[in-house]
Amino acid sequence: MFRKITISLVALLVIQGAVCAGFWIHANHLRQQAQTRSLFKFDNEKVVSLSVQSAKKQLTLTQVNGKWQLPELDNLPADRSRITNLLSQLHQIKVDWPIATSQNAQKRFKVAKDDFKRHIIIKTKTKTVADFYLGSEPNYHQRNLRRAGDQAIYQVHLATSSLPIDAPQWFDKTLLATSSDAIKGPSFSLIKHKQIWQNGSKNSHLKEVVDQIKAAELADALSNLNVQTVAKIPIKASPERVLNVSSGKHHYRYQLYHQGKRYQISRNDYKQRFVINQGQYTQLLKITANNLFHPVKAKAKGQEKTSANK
Repeated sequence: MFRKITISLVALLVIQGAVCAGFWIHANHLRQQAQTRSLFKFDNEKVVSLSVQSAKKQLTLTQVNGKWQLPELDNLPADRSRITNLLSQLHQIKVDWPIATSQNAQKRFKVAKDDFKRHIIIKTKTKTVADFYLGSEPNYHQRNLRRAGDQAIYQVHLATSSLPIDAPQWFDKTLLATSSDAIKGPSFSLIKHKQIWQNGSKNSHLKEVVDQIKAAELADALSNLNVQTVAKIPIKASPERVLNVSSGKHHYRYQLYHQGKRYQISRNDYKQRFVINQGQYTQLLKITANNLFHPVKAKAKGQEKTSANK
């Protein structure tokens, strides 16, 4: 009798263990599924609007004819790489269980509708594909996040630097950079032919050789041009240098301004003036006819006779 009871108890324990193991495996499976769950699913190529809002400011970026623009800055081109990087970061966000779901927690973690650090809205032409609040930062590169209309609050990895609220931080700082086929300065003219820079002035019959290194330095300075920001106060002076540059079918007129420690540049297709650093300003200024052209060295009479005999 006692033996039968013992066997029954053992069997019961085995069954209980199996049930517990089944629950644990199922719960673990659910948790693993939750850990791989993405918060955002949308096609980056279809996004046409990105809005970033803080408690006091709102910034909107729009895509028109495939180009991102900043309406706040007279539709200056926005930095596509920054926008693409942000959208990619959102796709990479995966969450498991929320850290909180209560109304009080929304205030505490700064993700409430009326109390947040950032409110982000992303749209395609037909609908809103992402609408969420970013709050306090519990750790480095971590933000509390809550989607609009959802009570769940998550901790996610998202760099604060990827969501500035000031328009100048979003505009494309390479907007003035260009390749060049021809460059005309105050006292020189260059034309590129078969990858070789030649004297393009009307007086090119003069026996002068173009310094290819100097010409390439000027062309590189234009192709690598990187402005810092939009000039709030344009320099009230005549340009120190004017460069006319041709690039394929495009023709640009650059004007360089200098006053004290301030360096600015403009181009005819933008009405704004831009700030550049002293190094880039100097690169565009230092190439002149004096160091760009060198006279052809005449051959000695003896060398000419030797060449003729050959």
